[in-house]
Amino acid sequence: DLVTGKRIGIGLASDGLYRLPIRVATALLTAIQTDKRREDCLQSFMYWHERFGHLPFGILKHLFPDLCSSFDVSSISCDVCQFAKHVRASYPLSSSCANEAFSLIHSDVWGPSGIHTHQGFQYFITFIDDFSRATFIYLLKDRSEVPRIIETFILLVHTQYGANVKTFRSDNAREYMCRPVEEFLRQRGIVHETSCSYTPPQNGVAERKNRQLLNVTRALLFQRNLPKHYWGDAVLTSAYLINRMPSRVLNGRTPHSLLPGSRPPFPLPPRVFGCVCFIHDHSPNVKKLDPRSIKGVFVGYSPTQKGYKCIDPITGRAYVTRDVTFLEHASYFGANPLQGEQSVGREEYSQRQELQFIDFLDYKKTESLNTVDVPEKEERGDNSIEKEGPQLFGQFYSRRGTRTEVMTCDARSTSNPNATPSLDEPSPTEETVETHDEIEKKNDDLPIALRKGVRSCTQHPIGNFVSYSRLGKDYKCFVSTLSLAVIPRTVAEAQSDSKWADAMKEEIDALRRNLTWEVVKIPEAAHLVGSKWVYTIKYKPDGSVERYKAQLVAKGFSQKYGIDYLETFAPVAKMKTVRVVISLAVMKEWKMYQLDVKNAFLNGDLEEEVYMHMPPGYEEPEMCCKLKKALYGFKQSPRAWFERLRRVMIRHGYKQGNGDHTLFVKKKESKVTLLLVYVDDMIVTGDDEEEIIKLKGLLATEFDLKDLGKL
Repeated sequence: DLVTGKRIGIGLASDGLYRLPIRVATALLTAIQTDKRREDCLQSFMYWHERFGHLPFGILKHLFPDLCSSFDVSSISCDVCQFAKHVRASYPLSSSCANEAFSLIHSDVWGPSGIHTHQGFQYFITFIDDFSRATFIYLLKDRSEVPRIIETFILLVHTQYGANVKTFRSDNAREYMCRPVEEFLRQRGIVHETSCSYTPPQNGVAERKNRQLLNVTRALLFQRNLPKHYWGDAVLTSAYLINRMPSRVLNGRTPHSLLPGSRPPFPLPPRVFGCVCFIHDHSPNVKKLDPRSIKGVFVGYSPTQKGYKCIDPITGRAYVTRDVTFLEHASYFGANPLQGEQSVGREEYSQRQELQFIDFLDYKKTESLNTVDVPEKEERGDNSIEKEGPQLFGQFYSRRGTRTEVMTCDARSTSNPNATPSLDEPSPTEETVETHDEIEKKNDDLPIALRKGVRSCTQHPIGNFVSYSRLGKDYKCFVSTLSLAVIPRTVAEAQSDSKWADAMKEEIDALRRNLTWEVVKIPEAAHLVGSKWVYTIKYKPDGSVERYKAQLVAKGFSQKYGIDYLETFAPVAKMKTVRVVISLAVMKEWKMYQLDVKNAFLNGDLEEEVYMHMPPGYEEPEMCCKLKKALYGFKQSPRAWFERLRRVMIRHGYKQGNGDHTLFVKKKESKVTLLLVYVDDMIVTGDDEEEIIKLKGLLATEFDLKDLGKL
């Protein structure tokens, strides 16, 4: 039995056949029937698995126990379930721990916070000793400070605790993988262990410590309604307290007690973070009748001084002193009605900031707020805004008066005293000047839709600033001729005009000279791509017509992937590369030249077999164009053009850049020549003038090149 592996019976060979006894044959038939029943049950089981939306096999076995009696559910699998429900492997709890302090350090960077502290910090970095689980934390303004902080911490461990860091564990963030960090750790003989990409559980000690720190930090901020920009002091205080609290991981011991040469945990009695405190004023300028203390907020403990750290929110000045009186039950900042947000005291903001945040702070009337004058009509109306009412915002804004077709002289003069009237706008006369009251009386008889008019968001109508009278004489002629030339909309309309017919013939002749296609019979089952004509008019600077241009473009949207095109990607010069090349040329005093390739996409050779309908107006029955080169509009045209240019440059000794494939470099002795390509525009620079002239000639022979001179 191939399934169970049991032997059914033994047959003796006779005349080229195996003769089985009746007993063995019966057992064999039974085994075959059992296999058939097992396959049927398994197939039915999988059908129900799919009908129920790929229900787990364990639940399905509970629903259909009879189906599962003939096979083992654990031996089957479903690929669809693996694709749809695959999860990451679980990480078992690790019981391993370092044998001595600071032999293994876990580290992680948190941030950005989104809110800067008073000192401008928005990140913090943690260092956790695996043996004692003591946490060391540093505030950062930018991630670039990480290498310096790592050196500072390792020197601190060596000097203060007489220990050497043996292993440093972090994630794969670039601030940890940079060269200064790697060189420093290598010189110290420290092994740098990193987690796998997108696998933060492998750095779980640091990740969980960050979560614990933030949990305590939020609690400290919320308990006394501190603003969020105090998070830096709160997270430092969180680390200070956590290091002195018993830990389940350490069997009830504190991290501080396991550090070498540990001192008393609390040199000062702990106080409630964020409570009101009164700081004794030691200033020599205090007069005899002046207050002897300053009201502030308690924000933590100093790591280098035996004193409490307090802040005066009004001035932002920090104090470290023992001469403090605490009101631990009181909060400096008022309770906030918004859940999860903290109220900010008004004394922290200037008058300008109060105007900005008044709708979020206290909703009270203030005398410092200004209002915009409301028109008399709105002041007399029933729905007018009462100035004595509570002010929720810094200013009141009212709708402007109704704009009518007739503008008063006053309105014109106030909107723009130097405005020049448009050619199409008549100058105001005495008959058109009306008072505001007369206009309102006329508007009262109009329907409401006309009386309300159109809302305007500007006090400076564009008609008062932009007009034909401001144009130069030549440009005014140019603008006026734009409406005279008519661009045809159809091929028949273009062929009826000799100018456009000649332009179309010129385009067809150019494509034929370029050997863009060959005319063949339409192959069977061939997919034909369409084409269309695009007509434009080129003007001279004086406004006269330079030439009429007709361009044949392909209808790329009708192409089918895998038939008419495969790859379409074409590299484009990166802006960083452009800036580097320009900076290098300026620093080395190289000359830069700009080149432009005319009809660049027409130079690309097609690798696919593409058939196109005959151009409109030049159709031939049962014939089509088998394209050899690309046309504008094809999806692969940019790729074909760049590939042709790449082959030309490589053939003449240029090397393609690795970081940017659009950069071509040629070194000749001690001189260098650079060519940077952005679609059909090129920048040529270097210190080899002879090679630059040679390169221009080379490109001119390969393509229709236009030299735009020095850049």
